[in-house]
Parts: sequence; structure tokens; C-alpha cells
Amino acid sequence: MVAGQGPDSLAPMESDPGRCRAGGGRGGLTARGLGWVVLTALAVLGVVGGGGLTWPARSAWVALILGALGLWAGWLYWRTAMADRDVPGHLLHPFLGAVLLILLGHLLAGAGTDPQAGRLQLLNGDTSLLTRLLILALLVLMAQDVFSRVGELRWGLTACGVVLAVGNLLRLLAAGKVPGAAAITLSGLTGVGMLLSPLLLPMGRPGGLVASVTARRLRSVATVARVSAATVLASLLLTAQPEGGAAFMIAFAAVGGALLLSAVFLRAHRGRLAALGVVLMAVAVVGAVRMGATLPGWLARLEPLGMGGRLARPEASGAQVLGFSAGWLGLGLVVAGLVVSLVWSLRASVAAAKADQARSALWAAVVAVSGCALLGPGGLSVPSVTVTAGLTWGLVPRMMLHRVRRFHGLPVMVAFGAALAVLALEQRTTGTTWDVLARRYGDGAMHLFATFMLAGVLFWQVRAGRWWQALACALAAGLVASAGELAQGLLSTRAAEWSDVAWDFLGAAGALGVFLLLSGVMWVERRVASTPRVSAGKYDPLHSLAAQPFEPVGASPPPPERAHAPSPSVGQ
Repeated sequence: MVAGQGPDSLAPMESDPGRCRAGGGRGGLTARGLGWVVLTALAVLGVVGGGGLTWPARSAWVALILGALGLWAGWLYWRTAMADRDVPGHLLHPFLGAVLLILLGHLLAGAGTDPQAGRLQLLNGDTSLLTRLLILALLVLMAQDVFSRVGELRWGLTACGVVLAVGNLLRLLAAGKVPGAAAITLSGLTGVGMLLSPLLLPMGRPGGLVASVTARRLRSVATVARVSAATVLASLLLTAQPEGGAAFMIAFAAVGGALLLSAVFLRAHRGRLAALGVVLMAVAVVGAVRMGATLPGWLARLEPLGMGGRLARPEASGAQVLGFSAGWLGLGLVVAGLVVSLVWSLRASVAAAKADQARSALWAAVVAVSGCALLGPGGLSVPSVTVTAGLTWGLVPRMMLHRVRRFHGLPVMVAFGAALAVLALEQRTTGTTWDVLARRYGDGAMHLFATFMLAGVLFWQVRAGRWWQALACALAAGLVASAGELAQGLLSTRAAEWSDVAWDFLGAAGALGVFLLLSGVMWVERRVASTPRVSAGKYDPLHSLAAQPFEPVGASPPPPERAHAPSPSVGQ
């Protein structure tokens, strides 16, 4: 099904992406309320994560992972309330899925037999990178789905852009040497691009000459303020750290390449985009030559599928981390996914209006910078960079005005179950992010939350509408999680514990309680909506009684009157 054809999909394509309808779609006020809760949570995660989690520490990744999974839980119950099992497709997801399969293959290929217990065990792999790519794919999915329903994006983009730029700038100014400074700088420049994006959003036309003149003046003042703020923030970001020069060259190359690519498809501004892109690319090349930039030596050491190892150095680039863990094939898949998504979006904007094509070119530059931040020095070690990339790439269909296909959400459930099973079976000896979560919150809390999420996925996919369907889904989630605990005793050196099974069923019971609560609220809503209401409008009781006299009880109704020709008016 193509987006825009369903009751809860993208609105028909308009020239203003900031004025598509918001909506709960199906599910009534309850679904609409849940939608606003999810939107608020996503905005908070984007602001706090994109502007605050700017240090490459495991505690920051723990906060991001918990926030993203909590947001996903709310998103699942929201979609359950709307009885919609479809998810919007994004071209980046198949490429990220292929890389995840490579990383999972390293874990499974390294399986061996424990010489003491004689049982199969999974060796440790790069589970941190696996978790981070899963979070990135999840953020892209939720940002694309949630922001496609927002009624007004102008002020949201402004606030998010300011917070991202200022938050990353404060991090760069807070210490003398900041790990991953180049990626943080590029993430801040992405916020600057988001701040400038509302300049190309069409505004409503006020009525009247005075209102029109006032609106034009206010618009001019707002434009000057935006451009001035963006210039100041960009200058401070590029000069806050010694790595600002390298980030400057990367940003110029990314923007120049995006504009040249836009010039191929967007005819309305082809000459200007091509000229500006050539100038920026020339500046980037000259700067790179003067700085003595060369191809990194680690490119020659890459293997086709990687080694599955981890790079603990925060200054390592995201491309290097992907290359050593997933090989040049995994690195090539991520780069190809970014490029293909951008090309497809620009191709879809060919028939757009002139102003819409300009906005598409600007957003292409924004997502190109965020993609370079993800693959640049320190990119996959800083949580805020992942949040920024997820938000910007998730907003691509909305900002560049093209429809996306919708697919069944069953692959989401399968991917969730597979990743959860593999992560639960790894040996936890290398201090990965998943290990930090388990050690900090314990196995019990992990089992409870994982089963809670699994039950939510089952509610969503089954479209559970009755209590017995929800009960069956909750029992199935508890049994599947318990079977995983028993498999853990057979497929790893960690023993199965009955307490973890109890936590599994407790999580399923909690999910069932939330579902029944939402179902009760929706039932009350339907009952209230079906109750006839007395009109509160004013009426004349005497006139009403005179026009409709009371009839005796049991009397037969009067015969219908025949239609008569209208009587002539006075004076005719």
C-alpha cells in the first residue's frame, strides 16, 4: 500500500510539509492522545539525545538505548490502538539490515563447544556496534512514522536545530580535548541546517493589506535573525576545537556533493546548485590538499566480511569501525544505503514546485552532513550523532515531499526476536553496552522489559481487540521468553534460572495490564460517543409548542398535508 492512501498515512502531497494533518487516524481520541505522547517523547529524545549525549561513554549509550526502547514500547501500543500493522518503508533499512546480518553471522560463525561443560556457546562479537545500528534503524523508523503526522514542523525544526547546534557547541567548548570532536562538530552543523530549513517552508497568506505588509516585515526580520544565528553558530562550531578544520573540509565536501547531485534532478535551480556545488567541492579539495589529507591506511587491511572485532578507541571513525567489524562489504552497504536513499528522494522531487525543489536541495545537504558525521572520526562512538542521523534521515520523505510504500510489520517482529536471542546468548566478557545494561539493571529487569516489548509486538501484529486475544499474546510472549531462557542453558555456558522465567511472565503480565487499561479507556470513549446528547442551542419554547401541539395519547397522527402553491405576496 502506498502512503497517503490509508487513514493514518501521509496526507496528500502538499507544497507545505509543515501543514500535513496531524492525526490519530483510527482509534479515536485514545489513539490521538497516545500519538501526542509518542510525539512528545520522540521530541524529548531528539533534543536531549542530540544535544546532550555528546560524550563517547557507555553510560550515555545506556541512556540512549533505554530511551529508544521505551519510545518504541509507546509506539507499539499507539499503533495497536490504531489497529495498523503496517510500517513506512525507508530505503536505508534494507542496507542496515544486511550489515546487521553480517554482524550476527560473526557471532554465529564463532560458535563452539565449551570444553568443560560440553555445550555449544556463542563467542563474543561486536555486540555494541550491533546494538547501535539497531537503535539507528529504530530511530529512522519512528521519526519517519511520527513526524509524517505532525501538523506544523516549522517551530519544531527551529527548536531542534537550535538545541542541536548549541548543545554540541557547549560540549566542544567545555574541555580542551574532546573525543570525537569532528563528529560532534558535524552534528552541530546539521543542527544549523535544520535551523535554516524553515526559511523554505511556505507560509500562509494573511488577509488584508495591513496584515500582508506586517507579515512581510516580520518574515524579513525572522529571516535575518535565522541567517545571523546560523552564521554565528557555524563559525563557533568550526573554531571551537582543533579538529574544526577537518570537519570544515568534510562539511564542504558533503554539501557540495549533495548540491551537485541535486542539480542532476532539480531543474528549477540547476544552474545555481551546480555552480555552488562546484565552488564548495573546490574549496574542500584545496583545503584537503593544504592539510595533507591522504587515504587512510586501514582501507588496505579490510577483509570482505570483516573480523567481527571491536574498536574501543573513541577517535576511530565510524567508517573504520564498520570496516573492521563488517568488512568492506558492510561499509560499502552503509555508504550505498545513504547514497541510494538520497538519490531516490531527489528523483521523487523532480515534479515538485520551485520552492519545494529548493527545500529538497537544502535537506539533501543536511542529511549528507549528518551521514558524514556518522561515518566520520568518532561518529559511531558518540550517541548524539546517532540520534541526529536518525532524525534527519527519518525526516527525508516529509521534507522532500515524496510518498513511501508501507509494508507489513512482521519483519520488525522477526528482527527483534533474532537480535534479542543472539544478544541474550553472548558470553558478556568484553564489557559491551549490552553487558553494561545487564550489570547495571540485572538480568531480571532485562527479562521483564524484553518480554514486555515482545508482548507489545504481538499485540500490534495480531491486532488484538478482545481480552482473550490479548491474554493469548501475553502467554505466548512469556512462553517464548522462557524457551529462550531454557535455550540459554543449552546453547551457552550460562545456566538457566527459574527466577528469570518468573521475570519473563511478570513482564508479559505488565504488558497485558497496559493493554487492558487502554482497551477499557477506548471502550468508555466509544460508549460516551454513542450516547445521544441534548442540543445546547437556544430555542423559543412558546414558538415550538405553538408549531408542534401536543396530541392525546393513542390518537392517530394527522394525515399529511398536500403541497400547495405559494400564496402571492402582499402587493402582487
